[in-house]
Amino acid sequence: MPWLIINTKKNRITQAVEFFKLLGISSYVPKLESTKGIKYLFHNKIFIFFENQFDLKEINKNPFTGNLFRAFGKIVEISDEEIQVMINHIESNYDETHFNNLSKNEIIKIQHGILEGFVVKFLKSSGNKKQFELNNYYLSINTA
Repeated sequence: MPWLIINTKKNRITQAVEFFKLLGISSYVPKLESTKGIKYLFHNKIFIFFENQFDLKEINKNPFTGNLFRAFGKIVEISDEEIQVMINHIESNYDETHFNNLSKNEIIKIQHGILEGFVVKFLKSSGNKKQFELNNYYLSINTA
């Protein structure tokens, strides 16, 4: 089943997600969190997923949402692979394949996530933790 995008009522993303949880509908909200608060990357939109069959009646039970997002008159569908790429990028999820076979002091360019585009020097690896140097700062990235 593909993921769908649903519009929420103004400033009701959190309530809409909680209501979908009660209905047993999976959802994802692309956002960045910082000490300044939460920044939603898609204004008043939630990505939803049905395990079995898409059920418009279930969606319509949520009082905090509006219509499904459409383009050219068709409901926009997003594959699992596309959602996973987005999640990995936004949440900076890395695994062993992103940093395997690195040599000490090797210079690499981070390919996704919050550090995308930064050039770093690989220092060492310890279990799931990789250590890098970036502009005289040390940073650790956990891989799962």
